[in-house]
Amino acid sequence: EAAPKEAVVLSIANAAARYLEDHLTNRDILLVPWGRMANYIARQIKAPRPLPGLTVVPMEGVMGVEYDPSEANILASAIASKFGGRSLLLPAPAVVDKEVSKVIVDLPLVKRVTELYKKATMAIVPLAPADPERSTVVQMGLVTKGTVKSLVARGAVGEIASHWWFDSQGQIVDQDRTYAVGLGLDGLADMVDRRAKVIAVVGAGRERIRPLKVALINRLANVLITDHISAQILLTED
Repeated sequence: EAAPKEAVVLSIANAAARYLEDHLTNRDILLVPWGRMANYIARQIKAPRPLPGLTVVPMEGVMGVEYDPSEANILASAIASKFGGRSLLLPAPAVVDKEVSKVIVDLPLVKRVTELYKKATMAIVPLAPADPERSTVVQMGLVTKGTVKSLVARGAVGEIASHWWFDSQGQIVDQDRTYAVGLGLDGLADMVDRRAKVIAVVGAGRERIRPLKVALINRLANVLITDHISAQILLTED
């Protein structure tokens, strides 16, 4: 089961890498998330032509203090260097206590990065179901099972980029005491409204279909890269 699924994930990442190569221009501001899928995409990019004017920006802060190839800051730098463009660092933790969030969000260094979100032209968006047992964020110890259970109890059906939880109407389901620094669901919706390319890169699992459908219907993404089986299920299921 695991090996074929991994192969599908890699082929979806490969398709996403080709999409970026075909569509990115010298004027683009690309937002990248934390995570395994984004890491796979970054590794598959061959960058057939240099794009010195490309800017790559993390859409969320850092998860930890040790080197991790899945960190958004590191992936932004990796993708930018392949194209010969520039990348920025978001100098903030991915998740902070609500009480200090205002202070962190208002730091000049943080604002210099988050101000660019309003002009972003493209974003890579991983998406997963809200699952207390199998969620990557739970397995990595970033969020407790209890937290996810309470989010589900309050209506969460999915999460985007590990930190932004949404209900069946595509509305934010708030985490109790924590605040996720970065683009957020409202930032994604704003990008879709501006007709920027918000690319959901999702597949290899029936459990992702429902949150994906909710995200597409409620304008949290407007480009989809997936496998053909997921696409068929998406089109046929109510």
